[in-house]
Amino acid sequence: FIGLATSTKLNSAIICIPIAFVFIYEFIRSCGKKENALPVKTIILQFVAFLVICVPLVFWHTVFAYKKYGQKFGYVWGESGLNPALETGAHSFFQRFILCTDKEQYIGSVWAKPFNFHYNVLNFAIRTALMGEYEYLNFECLAVNAIAFSFLFLILFLVTTIYSAISFGRKDFKEKSQKSRENVADFIFVCILAFSQILAFIYFNIKMPYACTMDFRYIMPLILVFAIGVGKFENRYSASGNKVGKVMSSITFSLAIITLVATSSLYFLFA
Repeated sequence: FIGLATSTKLNSAIICIPIAFVFIYEFIRSCGKKENALPVKTIILQFVAFLVICVPLVFWHTVFAYKKYGQKFGYVWGESGLNPALETGAHSFFQRFILCTDKEQYIGSVWAKPFNFHYNVLNFAIRTALMGEYEYLNFECLAVNAIAFSFLFLILFLVTTIYSAISFGRKDFKEKSQKSRENVADFIFVCILAFSQILAFIYFNIKMPYACTMDFRYIMPLILVFAIGVGKFENRYSASGNKVGKVMSSITFSLAIITLVATSSLYFLFA
């Protein structure tokens, strides 16, 4: 998966960052001969097998393009300058990446508009995640609902994540059971995956301040963060007596389903 993804989009290799931490974590456990840990030899062989399969898939096109066309490694088309109408660098970092106070970025257009309009990363990324850089005429109402539910999902997902970290964090860190250690490791993995994707995305937008670099396609692995997070919320709160957490988890899961149904309906109905 990583090899094939990276052969099409080099930034997909960012997902290797959390996976590297998994290898390191398991290697340390193996060296310490922890409970249920694999032998050191097995871990090393798995890592070597991963590299043998992944590296050729990652670099074959890069090497081919360099040999055939002299294209340098990491080349980005248009890095010397794209259409000025796509530029977003004139706006402040705060407005682009943190909190946009321009209401037009939220309600000015249902669709993603890269030319002389959208400059806020969140608004553009959500629209491209749901609908791409396209306009589905006569389906504006469905698109508005998809956007509204996706914003609600993101807000509640963040709130539930913070609440869960507080509710279960102390318990998991204090307990010495294998299950607690696994819960902590899973949480750290998801955090590393999320932050590595988001920080790389922001860096890419700063380096190339154009609307097209705000497209959700550059942070697709965040779907894994949402999927793992929602699944963990459901499992843990179902097994616990925390009614508040269970309600929050259920609503988050419902919002995710509604958002997926709304965005999928756009494609099926328009087709």
